[in-house]
Order: sequence, then structure tokens, then C-alpha cells
Amino acid sequence: MNDLLFEYKVRTKHRLGFKEFSFYATTDIEEFLNRNNIEYVRNATDTVESRLFKEIERLNNIINEIEAIIYNNQITGIEARLEIQERLDKLQELKGVDKE
Repeated sequence: MNDLLFEYKVRTKHRLGFKEFSFYATTDIEEFLNRNNIEYVRNATDTVESRLFKEIERLNNIINEIEAIIYNNQITGIEARLEIQERLDKLQELKGVDKE
């Protein structure tokens, strides 16, 4: 990814009251929001990259748990290998998304 994407929260008013929307965008959107007098909050700690990092970390923890279970002979055989391969594929997919 070339540009860092931040989470923006916008609160808008419509005939039934107020509605909050969240979306990811670059800081270029701030010019549009300011020009149209739209109040917003930019969450600088919640970026797409940080979410991907957290997901990769979570998947690594799952893989480590599965490997520990297999090592302790609690489950064996093809099912365990398939589960690990599935998780590794998901991890590789996420790492590929992170590099783009």
C-alpha cells in the first residue's frame, strides 16, 4: 500500500436523527470534510496496516498453539496437518496483502 489509511468516524444528521459512519481513507479526505463542514474524528492508531499486523499476530499465536498440541500428541495425523496448512495459507495471504 502506498498511502497510509486511517479510520475516520463521521456523524451525520438525517430525518430520523443521527447516524455514525466509519470508513478508511487517506488524509486527502480531510479537505473534502472540512470544505463541507462535516465533523469527523480521525483515529490515528487504527489503520489498515495495524489491523493486518494484529491479525497476523493472532494467526501466529493460533499456529503456535496447534503446533504445541501436535507436539504433545493430543491430536495427530492428517487433520492436524490440514489445519496447520490452512492457517499457514491464511497467514501467507495476509502477509501478501501487507506487502502490496
